[in-house]
Formats: sequence, C-alpha cells, structure tokens
Amino acid sequence: MVDPKELLNIDAPDAFRLALEFSGKSEKEVAAEMGWSFTNCHRVFSQEDYYASFQNIPKFCEVVGNNIIVLWLMVNVDNDLSKPAHEKVDCQVLLKDLGELFKETGDVGKEGAEAIKDAKLEPHELRKVIKELTHVSDKVFKMIGKLRTAERCLTKMLKDQK
Repeated sequence: MVDPKELLNIDAPDAFRLALEFSGKSEKEVAAEMGWSFTNCHRVFSQEDYYASFQNIPKFCEVVGNNIIVLWLMVNVDNDLSKPAHEKVDCQVLLKDLGELFKETGDVGKEGAEAIKDAKLEPHELRKVIKELTHVSDKVFKMIGKLRTAERCLTKMLKDQK
C-alpha cells in the first residue's frame, strides 16, 4: 500500500484523492456508497479544503477499501503542519526534481530488466525492483507536496492581484 512516511509530503486534499485512486472506484461510486450527492463527493476529492465529517471517516475508509486518511492523520499529528515543508518551486527546481524522478524510474527499469533476463523471477530480484519503486514513490510524493504548495501559493497570489 502506502508507506506512512510518504504521507508527510502531501496535504489533506491530496490524501483524500490518493485514497480514491487506490480504491479503484469512481467519485460517483463513492458518492452512492457514502450516501452523498455527487457535488458533495466531488468537493471532497477536489483541492478545496472540504472534507468528510469526522464521524464519516470509518465508513469512508470502508468504502474506499483503505486507511490512507487515518494514516495521514496519524503521521501528521506529531509534525508541525503550519510551517511550509517544501522549498520554493521555480523552473530550475522542477527540472532538477524531474531529472531525479526520471533517474529513479530508469533504475526501476534496469532492475526489472535484470530480473526478467533469465525468464524466471527470484525473490531477491523482486526485492531490488520493489526497493527502486519505493525510491520512485518517495520522489513522487515529495514532488506532489512541493507542487501542490506552489500551486496554492500562486493561485492565492493571482487572486490577491485582482
């Protein structure tokens, strides 16, 4: 599933979206199972600060088939969420991050190719692929966190200019 430490790098709206994506269900299916209107459900999964009510969290976890929201809450309890955790994103930072992500993705491909070259899989080969996938996952979550923070700051700045 998801390494709880990776949830430190994303905001609450992203955690809800991630829970939905891991469920394999559509927003419409979740809305029906939760007894929500589609509009209400769509707001929960948007980047808006609009969440399921506290008493609905257990049912929500059941419906999406994972506990990502509970894990997100747990790992963020002992961390100061009021301080920005991400460096400022500009074109150079994004290019650097993308380069690192592509490098990690290449490492997954290299280990995967090595694992299948003799047409049989060994546990140690799979562990190497998993290790490299974990590195990709870590980079992705960090990038999502940075980019969401930058997107929110830029959106606020544009609204303030109007």
